[in-house]
Amino acid sequence: MPAAVKACGPGAVLSHRSAGELWEFLDAEDRRPEVTVLGPGTRLAPGIVVHRTSQLAARDRTRYEGIPVTTPARTLIDLAAALTEAELRHAVRRAQGLRRVNTRQLLEVIGRLGPRRGSRRLSEAIATGPAPTRSALEDAVLDLLLRAGFEHPDVNRPLVIEGRRVIPDFRWPEQRLVLEADGAAWHDNAIARADDLERQALLEASGERVIRVTWHQAVTRSGETVNRIRVAGAPCRPLLGRARAVLRRLRGMRRSDQRRDAVFALYQREVTWRPLTELLEGAKPFTRELAEGADAHIPALDEEIARLARGWELDRIASLERNIMRVALYEMRHRDEIPVEVAIDEAVNLAKEYCGADAPGFVNGILGSAARELEEARQ
Repeated sequence: MPAAVKACGPGAVLSHRSAGELWEFLDAEDRRPEVTVLGPGTRLAPGIVVHRTSQLAARDRTRYEGIPVTTPARTLIDLAAALTEAELRHAVRRAQGLRRVNTRQLLEVIGRLGPRRGSRRLSEAIATGPAPTRSALEDAVLDLLLRAGFEHPDVNRPLVIEGRRVIPDFRWPEQRLVLEADGAAWHDNAIARADDLERQALLEASGERVIRVTWHQAVTRSGETVNRIRVAGAPCRPLLGRARAVLRRLRGMRRSDQRRDAVFALYQREVTWRPLTELLEGAKPFTRELAEGADAHIPALDEEIARLARGWELDRIASLERNIMRVALYEMRHRDEIPVEVAIDEAVNLAKEYCGADAPGFVNGILGSAARELEEARQ
């Protein structure tokens, strides 16, 4: 890289993707070096991508590891025209996570350079607030949170607990809720896992609640993951929260919604450790009957699920899917006034709405087998 800058003459600086790689907020790739020079010029440099500009103020230039390079803020606005939205968002977050740049510096360079290709996209990338993520998984989880309508959490903001500095991945301070993104790069070794457990113990001892999300859960089971975060108490953005409250009031008398609430009460108990009686306060009678009835028969229901789920251990079945099937099996076995077909259809619909792509077929297969056994027993 130093040779590429030198080949382009005095005043040249490393820029664009090459600068992003040097600053470490872009992954290194096997590309030709990119260099920016001031003014028109005609000098050619074989094997080098030369960008010419009429704006390259002293404040946009610096040296890093002995190499003349555009500043992180200038690098990001140059990259904004070349990267995809997702790539730009990831680069901005990594730059913030590495403390290369802050929002104030980005806004200053956008305003100073004026309208140019990419400036609007960069503005949009920082509009949601500081997000100093440290990994692709944290990026994916934060995108998932914002798409689902949750309030923007604090990202990698340090806490001091019992004299120790602890950095949760994501935290909603008012709710005292922490979300940890469990990615291989940061958590996949014995020492890291031990640190995770110790950090979680510290957070929980200080009154924080901790939930964990893996790459698989964030990417392939996003519906279930969003719901798990929601029932744990993560706050929604105000307008979305009010809209959901209105919808809940409008739909409150439908049995399918009350069935869903029964499933969520059982599920919420597993992820928040709150008593079922507390979770059912103010619930409709049908919701209470289903949740309490299924809860009273959980050992037998789980035994049936494990037997019918050939090749699957019970603890490998996602919690929400397990509770959907518990409620449906309880209805099929103990609520004769509810047609078996209705219990199965409602369970499959819940799986479609709140679980991963494979869940509806899995739930339907288990409950279908249970229905056939039930029919044979009645004959």
